Amino acid sequence: METLIKTLFFKTMIEIIYEGALSDDKKLQNLWDDFIIQIVNVCDNINGKALLRLLNYTRLKLVALQEESKDSIKKNCREIYQARNSLYRY
Repeated sequence: METLIKTLFFKTMIEIIYEGALSDDKKLQNLWDDFIIQIVNVCDNINGKALLRLLNYTRLKLVALQEESKDSIKKNCREIYQARNSLYRY
């Protein structure tokens, strides 16, 4: 079931979210394109319930990454706001 979440796309997204690693847009686009090709290949090679489980599991992981990304952005914004405010206090 973890076939698609063990891809370089997922690894890179996790690094961006949890480690603040920045990546250029071209690299991310290439990773996304490769990920889509992997999805197509999986769909061509797996049928029925196993495919539905795999795709649903992957979707759930993507949603979780999306939520983590939102939380990370909020946290970074709060830290920037607090740092900016502390500069202007004195």
